Amino acid sequence: MAGDPRLADTLFELPRPYRIDDALEWIASHAPERAKGQRYTFAVRLRADDTLVGSIALGKRKRSAIRAELGYWIGTEHASRGYASEASRAVIAFAFDALGLERVEARHLTRNPASGRVMRNAGMTPEATMRAYLRDPHTGRIEDMVQWAVMRADPSRESAGASESASESASESASAIAPASAPRPHRLIGSRIATVALLVHDYDTAREWFREALGWRIVEDVPLDEPNKDGAPKRWLTVEPAKGGPRLLLARASSASERAAIGQQGGGRVWLFLETDDFARDHARFIASGVHFDEAPRQEPYGTVAVFRDVCGNAWDLIEPR
Repeated sequence: MAGDPRLADTLFELPRPYRIDDALEWIASHAPERAKGQRYTFAVRLRADDTLVGSIALGKRKRSAIRAELGYWIGTEHASRGYASEASRAVIAFAFDALGLERVEARHLTRNPASGRVMRNAGMTPEATMRAYLRDPHTGRIEDMVQWAVMRADPSRESAGASESASESASESASAIAPASAPRPHRLIGSRIATVALLVHDYDTAREWFREALGWRIVEDVPLDEPNKDGAPKRWLTVEPAKGGPRLLLARASSASERAAIGQQGGGRVWLFLETDDFARDHARFIASGVHFDEAPRQEPYGTVAVFRDVCGNAWDLIEPR
């Protein structure tokens, strides 16, 4: 993977060409660097079958430093599936919870915005665009870079799930695993619901409904290399509420069984529960945007609630808890 020219194009530190001896030298450096407390390198692998998909590391200038720089790479054949975001959240949690750091920072080339999306998904915020920051040692090209960072006390850590290991999908999630001799921080064994797949008829129709009708944010919308089951193009399209929480993966149904399940993912019951801090505001806004409600708002012991339907017909509760 590291020898792929597409990967090396944005990773200047990789030797070109990348040989077996280069890989062996890199692997041999991990234990000494970890022992000095200066660099912690992890493998990124699939939980399902241990397939290696990339690497991620934290680098410190000295053992006593209170900040570290995050770096990662994912093989091009595994790109755009959320693996880098998931691994970054886990390693940032390791930095704060196990190493006691106060700040984690990362940089990417301005011509590599996909890496910026990874940093945002990991809870980082952009700090600066650094013009003419470095020269590509292989081509001589002058490059600009964007710097991102997250602090221990940042609220963005919670919304990105940075204190827990995330799971981007049920069957293809990735994890950052330290070498066998490295200590495993106990906080990394936690889990949370990060993303739920919602079967939809059409990517663009569903995308616009969540954005325009519900006011949700488009997190990622990237084409994938493999096609859908029916041969049509496949996308990794995720959306999330304005205040964060588990994301929805808008998955286009591409088989007869998937199409039959559209609108029935809860088996006819209310399937998802959308909490709000102002029911009247959001109820009025949803109706104005054309959202269909099955009932008038009602008062229950637990809060104000009304059932509405999403773009595919699934039943949701809009609820303001007491």
